Amino acid sequence: MATTKKDPVLVILQLTGANDYLNTIVPYTNGLYWDNRPKVNIPEHLVVPIDDELAFRSDMDSFKDLYDQGKLAIINGIGFEDSPRSHFRAMDIWHTCEPDKIGIDGDVGNLSDKVLRQAGERLKRWQFHPNGTEGFAKAEVTVGGIATSELSSKTMEAKRVPGLHAIGEAVDVTGWLGGYNFQWAWASGVAAGDALPATRTSS
Repeated sequence: MATTKKDPVLVILQLTGANDYLNTIVPYTNGLYWDNRPKVNIPEHLVVPIDDELAFRSDMDSFKDLYDQGKLAIINGIGFEDSPRSHFRAMDIWHTCEPDKIGIDGDVGNLSDKVLRQAGERLKRWQFHPNGTEGFAKAEVTVGGIATSELSSKTMEAKRVPGLHAIGEAVDVTGWLGGYNFQWAWASGVAAGDALPATRTSS
């Protein structure tokens, strides 16, 4: 015999954009909210209390009606550990549930163009956050780069590729500690910069 009973349906509505959740569900009785948001806050006379801790903003009063009818629930403070503090990367993690990788599987040669384009966009927005340094006492430029013999010492222009200039740490120059590398970067930049008008004129 056929049944007319249907399983519950969960509808998830995602509002993508610059939504400020602390000004959507306002912790209006929390002093930290007011202390840390002296200008970016919802004034107390414009909140619609949900309970003695949280409130809707006043232009969401229709949501309050649904909430009071038991037709709306609020799940507050959802997140994940070690936030990268990047909106774009956080959205990637939220969509894929993969906090430690880009979120694609399989051989690259067998992936669709759409998946590859999405992976490319994620890589372009990937942010790295150093967790510490050895300080300036041990800071030094890594050996390597374009050989100085391949560049003009007056203009920093590549001898084999006219119009291409290389400066600073792109060149294989290692200076002593104490600001010499900064001096080299600035000096080579000035040399290349002064040469650019002449290069454009001659071409």
